[in-house]
Amino acid sequence: MKQGIISALIVLLICILGVPVVSPVWRARAVGWWREEPFHRGLPRHYWEAALNQEDANLRYQALLAVENDPASIPLMIDRLTDYVFVLREEAAVALGRFGPEASAAVPALTRMVKEDGERSCRQAAADALRRIEPPATP
Repeated sequence: MKQGIISALIVLLICILGVPVVSPVWRARAVGWWREEPFHRGLPRHYWEAALNQEDANLRYQALLAVENDPASIPLMIDRLTDYVFVLREEAAVALGRFGPEASAAVPALTRMVKEDGERSCRQAAADALRRIEPPATP
């Protein structure tokens, strides 16, 4: 009887402790907490940064919205300026524009976007972002 109770407690403990290890979301939260990362929408920055590079466009869009106010994610937003989904390119340009001069590393990519992007809304978003980041660089 005593051995059965101990076995049941061990199984219960394994189940309780195993959830964070097995579930990717819980694992990401545990790692983010351990690294003392900032959390966005309940998940740590590293989770969203990885999501920005996934194949699923909806997941990339959610990730972009999650980190759009985080200056540490500016390089990842610059990468999204060449995304094959125009909504992501446009949203990345808008988000970069909100940072102002802090996003000066995006000027070459935004300038290229103004000149070469096939979507008018993306060109307009890039031009607006350039005006906010570095007004003399606006073509």
